[in-house]
Amino acid sequence: MTTYKVLKNEKILSSPETYSITFLSPEIASEATPGQIMEVKCGENFLRRPFGICESDAEKGTVRFCFEIRGTGTEYLSKLCPGDDIDVIAPLGNGFPEFENKRILLVGGGIGVFPLLSCKSFKNCTFDMQLAFRSADRICLEDEFKKFCDNVYISTDDGSKGFHGFAASFLKTIDLSRYDAVFAVGPVIMMKTVAEYVMTQNVPCYVSMEERMGCGVGACLGCACPVKNEKGELTYKRVCADGPVFNAEEIIWSELK
Repeated sequence: MTTYKVLKNEKILSSPETYSITFLSPEIASEATPGQIMEVKCGENFLRRPFGICESDAEKGTVRFCFEIRGTGTEYLSKLCPGDDIDVIAPLGNGFPEFENKRILLVGGGIGVFPLLSCKSFKNCTFDMQLAFRSADRICLEDEFKKFCDNVYISTDDGSKGFHGFAASFLKTIDLSRYDAVFAVGPVIMMKTVAEYVMTQNVPCYVSMEERMGCGVGACLGCACPVKNEKGELTYKRVCADGPVFNAEEIIWSELK
């Protein structure tokens, strides 16, 4: 059985239309770790859609994910009401590594901020957060990150709030040596530029790759990601099964579009 009851469906941003769904699933909530994903059936669409797990509360048995309306599938999800069924397969993939007593910088671009919220369940680490958006009207979850991060930095492409510039440009204004690792999620170009700079500072960087997924369990090979093998040669790993989180050093960024 993969069907669960929706508890809440709330709009968290009007433009673009962005929603937060919480559903009841004690089994998923007890197993999920930060950075893992779920495959959700979206109405009559044949293929499920992948979403990062935003929060999982084992005590309450609840799971939360957030999304923007991008097509008919997400529009269907936006209309679900409390008590409706939602068809979910989760948790899937490998999430962020759990360090012991480390300081981590989280870098989220656009909808990439959503799965980073799950890192609050890492109780033995301290966090700072960089929220990177196109403009001030797109910023969301700022208050939620402030609840568990020591510092929340904001950058906007147009300078309408916080630092004026892209995520990687902001990182050059702070001392990365005080962090033990950087976790980044967002558009490929953002993760590429962030990872390339972070690695020049000799700080480990982990990225969550976003790909269209057919099956979500590694069988269809539809979400292949170009990586280096032991000899430094091009090979591929499956985002759904081997990821979605990878060490940025593995990725062959020039092969990604």
